[in-house]
Amino acid sequence: MSPRTTGGLGLVRSSNVGKPTWTLVGTGALAHARTDHIHTTELDATAVDKQLLRSGVEDVMEAVDRYSAKWAATPGGADWLHVQHVPVRRFVAEIVRKLLALNSWVPFASAPGPLILAPYEGLVGLRSSSSREYLAYTVTWSGVAYVLGAAAPHNPTRSAQLRNRARTSTANTEPRPLPSDLGRQDVLALSWASRHAATLTPVFAELAAGRGAPCSTSPLMPPSDAARDRQWVSSCERLRATSSPSPAPPRASTAPTTSTSSKWKATASNLHGS
Repeated sequence: MSPRTTGGLGLVRSSNVGKPTWTLVGTGALAHARTDHIHTTELDATAVDKQLLRSGVEDVMEAVDRYSAKWAATPGGADWLHVQHVPVRRFVAEIVRKLLALNSWVPFASAPGPLILAPYEGLVGLRSSSSREYLAYTVTWSGVAYVLGAAAPHNPTRSAQLRNRARTSTANTEPRPLPSDLGRQDVLALSWASRHAATLTPVFAELAAGRGAPCSTSPLMPPSDAARDRQWVSSCERLRATSSPSPAPPRASTAPTTSTSSKWKATASNLHGS
């Protein structure tokens, strides 16, 4: 598992009097630390229990749904969490993963306490898997400290990398004109990810069976004729034949067991106590 780096930081125990306190510091300070300490990249690379991770994510997503799913909705009535479910769930998984990694580090688990965040570090950053077309967000370790209750009066919500990216992406908002020789074409679908075929194929199948609206209803399409319809249906059938995945063997249930849920709640309780 490759480390999910969010900056050159380390976590060091900064107080042994009364309730333990942990501070995020630059890695240079770790060389002189005489108390328990760890580089955040080591925590990022820590393998966590997948069932605990899944159970924790489910608990948080249920809480988010109850608390804020109805705050905003599309004109058609779909709530924001339904529309943004996948990126939100992935971001929640990043938070839960880091909390589990922190709690698996014995010095912290045996003496949990509040985290003091790194001054001016953004709370939300970008994962290394981000691309120009798709941004994958993560929580920084200062963001983890904030989740655990640390005050962040001088910490921006977004990391410097994310802020710079936002400025670059909005520098030119004017859409480029379409090529003059594009013309009007018969287009079935356009996507930048091959995995979208699994989503599109059932739609094509419905249209090919005559149970959906013909493609000629799109304003980008010319009025269809019988020959074009036959060719289009044939294309749908070929796509369905080549893109449909083979039936997967039945899998055992991956729902969190009672014991797994209890372990996650015990972990959350320990972290909350910090």
